[in-house]
Amino acid sequence: MPSEQSLVLLFDEFDVFDDPENEQPASIVFFPYLRQLLDIDRQRLNFVFVIGRKIDDMTKIAKSLFRTTQAKRISLLKKEDTIELIRLSETNETLNWTNETIEKIWQLASGHPYLTQQFCSRVWENVYDKNPNEPPTVTLKEVNAVEQGHILEACGNALEWLWDGLPPAEKVVASALAGAGAKAITEIELKQLLNESGVRIWVRELQNAPRILQEWDLIESTDSGYRFWVELLRRWIAEYKPLIRVQEELDRINPVADDLYKAAQKLYAKSQLDEALTSLRQAVSSNQNHVGANLLLADI
Repeated sequence: MPSEQSLVLLFDEFDVFDDPENEQPASIVFFPYLRQLLDIDRQRLNFVFVIGRKIDDMTKIAKSLFRTTQAKRISLLKKEDTIELIRLSETNETLNWTNETIEKIWQLASGHPYLTQQFCSRVWENVYDKNPNEPPTVTLKEVNAVEQGHILEACGNALEWLWDGLPPAEKVVASALAGAGAKAITEIELKQLLNESGVRIWVRELQNAPRILQEWDLIESTDSGYRFWVELLRRWIAEYKPLIRVQEELDRINPVADDLYKAAQKLYAKSQLDEALTSLRQAVSSNQNHVGANLLLADI
């Protein structure tokens, strides 16, 4: 390379390397190798690592790799940036937008880059089905058609990836909030919703879940309570991850309780009921909301 140029290597979804359960973890060879590269020549060789979780949640070896690097949080786009993203089609003269159509997309996607791009892409495809001779102008009719169409299904893979990254308690709370509708609900109303769904004890993990969901910019706290930042995300969770299907996540909130429950299942299968009861009572003592343990306990 010419001396005045530098090379930047971008690693997307880098945190998938940090898997302690991998038979050949990257920490053995790859991370030490990268550590050497980081120090070779900071003027001509640079790196960008994109990760989908907090650095604090990674293993010690992975964190050591980043000890001298700068971190920048990437979140939802601001409104002016969202408008600029949508109007890129005007720059390349393929599609025009009115202010009201852009405002409608902002209300639905709230600056979520992927959902904004996917929504606009669906609009683009629909209006070009008519084979226009010149760049068409999007109307609310076209935007509403995408909103009422299969946009949630089209974004399913990416949203499943986001959902899988949530811890159990956060999934339960997110599902409850999504099912409550677009309006904000208070913490008291949230507790009542969970209680009506069988969550009897407001454990610490559930208490902390709204704060963590806020830190990840999934929900916001208003004077009226909690509500989702992104309406399309709320609709997807309400439709595909309803609370009645997510309740089993309660069993995973406390790993110790879940291990005791699994041990009890094996004892129950061998008809060792007294031993199974002991494990189940310990499991319920650790996590009173453990659905499986409570059901098996009642069955015995």
